[in-house]
Amino acid sequence: MKSILITLIAMAIGINATGQQHIITYYDYLKKYKKEDYYLNSAGERTGRDIDYGEDGTILSIITFLHDKMNGKCTGYYDEMGHKSIKVTGSYKNDRQDGLWQYYYNEKWNLFYQKIILTEEFYKDGSLIWKKLYLPTSGDITSYDSKRYLCEEDTYSNNEIVGSKLYWENGKLYAENGKLLSDDKHDHKPVDNTPVVVTPPIIKPKPKLYPEPSLETRQNIDLIREGKYSDVSLEWIKWMTEHFDDLAPEDRLTPDDYIMYSRYKFRSEHGADAATVLAGALKEFPDNSALQSEYDKYKNPLYQIH
Repeated sequence: MKSILITLIAMAIGINATGQQHIITYYDYLKKYKKEDYYLNSAGERTGRDIDYGEDGTILSIITFLHDKMNGKCTGYYDEMGHKSIKVTGSYKNDRQDGLWQYYYNEKWNLFYQKIILTEEFYKDGSLIWKKLYLPTSGDITSYDSKRYLCEEDTYSNNEIVGSKLYWENGKLYAENGKLLSDDKHDHKPVDNTPVVVTPPIIKPKPKLYPEPSLETRQNIDLIREGKYSDVSLEWIKWMTEHFDDLAPEDRLTPDDYIMYSRYKFRSEHGADAATVLAGALKEFPDNSALQSEYDKYKNPLYQIH
């Protein structure tokens, strides 16, 4: 009986039999649309699968964590017209891309071809080793029966391209490292070494990584969204306006959140506090006309008379 009671208590606070804490955050105070779904181990570290959702409830990505670092498989998804399909698959090792990554074609008006892999990359400890680019054999990627062929194969060192090969549709090599080897896709005959311009790949900058917000920050944001302004201190609001650059956009307060909190302060006969809240919010959203208008209103001496 005692063991059953302990199990029920653990389930009530979101702790499973292995001692992991199950965390679910939401976009809305009604808790209808999930934002994140993940697990923390006994040390408070993310461990296991981590699911990110879009605001409409669709799954955007599933990433595997181990001791607060991305380790293992990850999958990103497209969602077009309610149809979910794979966008990218890969794996991480200690927060670095590692192993084979595959990128899938997606066309939101033609949903039949999303299983065609048009780019493959191979990483080792975060460094790109090689990349393969494919094209449809039919020449038309929107053809239902499209098949792919290898058209370009690049090798890398220190994330810089050091070798490149270009292929005909029938698999014959026609250019290597900018030198043309064949001008006929059927007869693999050598020709003069006319330079071929090979466009280097565009290396997209990695998105900025933000630290995980504290439990207090998550709780206070939820309280604000639920309209429980009296439970949130002015000191914390000031902290938010001074540290918004340290938080991911989805973990920050919105202009409407600041406006509603300032109105609560004004109704509580703290007109000066209301102006302070809005002054801080304008540092984060300097071009927001609604914030500016609300701030000007509270700064007006005539408006201070309740």
